[in-house]
Formats: sequence, C-alpha cells, structure tokens
Amino acid sequence: MPLLRPVFLFVLVTHVIGSFQIFGQVFVLTNGGPGDATRTVVQHLYETAFQNFFHFGSASAMAWVLFLIILAFSLLQFRPLRGHTQY
Repeated sequence: MPLLRPVFLFVLVTHVIGSFQIFGQVFVLTNGGPGDATRTVVQHLYETAFQNFFHFGSASAMAWVLFLIILAFSLLQFRPLRGHTQY
C-alpha cells in the first residue's frame, strides 16, 4: 500500500480537477438544464465570454477564481497523502 500512495494521489487530483472543469457533457446533453439546474461554472464562464455578453474581463476573473479553488482542493489532497515512501 505505501508504494501506491503517489499513484492514488495522482488519480485523485486529476479526477477532482476534471470534475471541476466538466463542460462538454452538460453543454451537449442539457445546455444548463431546466432552470439552470445542471449549469456548471465552466459553462457560465463560456457563456459570459463568448455567447451572451462578451465580457472577457469578467470571464477571465472567473477563470482565475476557478483556478484558485482547484489549487486549494489539490493542496488539501496533498496533505494526508504526502508521506514519503522508502524503497
């Protein structure tokens, strides 16, 4: 189990990042769903930047906030799984 720790950390971090950045499936299937029930942050960012408003500054600020949130979650996952392995 100790040797699997780096692999588990990598898989966990990449899956969390992927779940925060989900866009294609929701956009194609429901386009935000009834009453914005399935609308994601990335879809809102896309619509702000390219579809409705063309507010590139607001979309850029939203992207930076999303980056900081993902960074915080990634760093939180490193804390319990950061143990060193000895070969």
